[in-house]
Amino acid sequence: MSATNKLQLFHAPASNLELKAEKTVLSTVFAQRDGCYINELMLFVIHFNSIPNFINEIDINCTKACEWFADNYKNDIKTLYYDKIYYRQRKKAQYDDVFFFI
Repeated sequence: MSATNKLQLFHAPASNLELKAEKTVLSTVFAQRDGCYINELMLFVIHFNSIPNFINEIDINCTKACEWFADNYKNDIKTLYYDKIYYRQRKKAQYDDVFFFI
């Protein structure tokens, strides 16, 4: 099963991020981030009301990692947020950034 099909299994209702956002003051510590429609650092702050640690890994096959995560945590995933883009003139959009909440 492709990552596209696995992710479609998890179109759960949106979580209560809106309610948590009202409590958030820490989000002002983050500068704008580019390249994604969701600022993953702000998303963490809004959801957990805490400053996240950040580790930038290299040489990861994100498609395979996303498939593995979706397959291994399918029973724990409550909701997800993602964006899709067209890579290298492909005819179908592919997942670019995926944020899982378990």
